[in-house]
Amino acid sequence: MRSPMGIRLTAVLGALTVLAAMVAVTPPVLADSESDVFPPTDPPPAETVDPFGASPIDQSALTADPTAPSLATIPRATPAGQNPEPFTGTPPFSTPTVNPSNGAVVGVAKPIIINFAAPITDRPLAEGAIHISSNPPVPGKFYWMNARQVRWQPFDFWPAQTTVNIDPAGSKSSFTTGRR
Repeated sequence: MRSPMGIRLTAVLGALTVLAAMVAVTPPVLADSESDVFPPTDPPPAETVDPFGASPIDQSALTADPTAPSLATIPRATPAGQNPEPFTGTPPFSTPTVNPSNGAVVGVAKPIIINFAAPITDRPLAEGAIHISSNPPVPGKFYWMNARQVRWQPFDFWPAQTTVNIDPAGSKSSFTTGRR
């Protein structure tokens, strides 16, 4: 009859044997790039084919539109949520009130608050008509408080002494942040 200690010792030795066998297995050796074990890859087909089996894709459709703006005309380093271009087009809302007011000096946590005279039903259209930019550029986003008020706030605080320009559908305003 075996003692409980002997049974445990046998179980531990069995587990160690299995573990040793697993460690002793040699991983497969991968062929190096000089070897011809792996066949060379075939060059891509000369014709681009739709993966769903339709006719070949017209490559001319994939070229740039000559009337589209070039990358040189798109402002570089424009952070998320900002559009430094002046608003052009028909305003989708009447002149809103903007807080902070034009020329104000505010704290670095101040959001831009835009109040509309009438409820906004097409929020993406309204956001597209509100152009915000700052120097230095700061990423941020819009968030709606209700159908008559949208706010734009940077993801973090405004940097000290930042100049912020607001152009809600052509009614421009500007403010700066203080030292802290």
